[in-house]
Amino acid sequence: MTNNENGVHRRQQQVLDQHQQQLEKLLHTHPDLAESHRDIQAVRRQMVQLTVESIRGEEKEEELAACQQKLDALRAEQGRLLNKLGLSPKALEPGWECTKCQDTGRIATENGYTDCTCNAADSKTYRRRAAGLPRRLQQADFANVNFGLYPEKLRPKARKAFKYVQEFCDQLVAQPDGQGLFIHGETGAGKSYMLGCVANYMAEHMSVKYLVYADFLDELRSTFGSRDKDENEHQMIEVVRSVDLLLLDDLGVERPTEFALRSLAQIVDYRYRNKLPLLVTSNFTLEELRERTKSDLYGERIVWRLIETCTAMQLEGNIRLTL
Repeated sequence: MTNNENGVHRRQQQVLDQHQQQLEKLLHTHPDLAESHRDIQAVRRQMVQLTVESIRGEEKEEELAACQQKLDALRAEQGRLLNKLGLSPKALEPGWECTKCQDTGRIATENGYTDCTCNAADSKTYRRRAAGLPRRLQQADFANVNFGLYPEKLRPKARKAFKYVQEFCDQLVAQPDGQGLFIHGETGAGKSYMLGCVANYMAEHMSVKYLVYADFLDELRSTFGSRDKDENEHQMIEVVRSVDLLLLDDLGVERPTEFALRSLAQIVDYRYRNKLPLLVTSNFTLEELRERTKSDLYGERIVWRLIETCTAMQLEGNIRLTL
């Protein structure tokens, strides 16, 4: 299964899991609706069984017709109940962005699979949303960088840096080879905005994930109380390990605990071995990060992997001083 197929499967499962939780809560709140739902599901199961028997050559047309008539009546009754409760029929269905293909981008036909109409039109938009950019960065664009925010003497360097990163992105599209960038600079230099530009630019071509590693760790820790802790932790790490392009913002602001470094090592090492590109920003240089983590085996492994696969560059200035 390809990374893209894995991503589609994970997104589908997330929609289905969320739907199941919401449905259970809704049916618990409205017992009449729960009874209606059970009746409909029972008829559907009966129709599936009758269809299988019909395929085997048994005469089931009349029974199927009767079941369909009963199902239509139950659905009409359910519709009236939903209207009485002030609920939309969509409340009982998974929240697919496209109901035709259930967010897979593909539709089964008699002649095999074909692209869904939502695929070409919405894939770029979908990848942008899936990138996880905070609202402040959702409109970031290489074409609209305001270099006037930088101190005048640093503007040429800023222009050169953004141009270099855009050219790096073009090269990555033309020939993905697992190489990445490590961008360091003081707080307020525009590093996060630069990653926002990269995310929106590269979502035209591949799946992208943006995250602040400290926030990701908090989300990871929140799974610890779950009954499926191991599975949830694995799923979260798997998403950021295998996305086409991973953008790690503000690396180093998290405390370098064994848990933080071990989780990061899993991600970085997986991407290194599978030649998946990684872009990292930090207030620290690679040498400073190495110094912070030199007593930890995981930390040392992470930094050496970054040194091996990432071109280091500096973004100077503090645009926040002019805001």
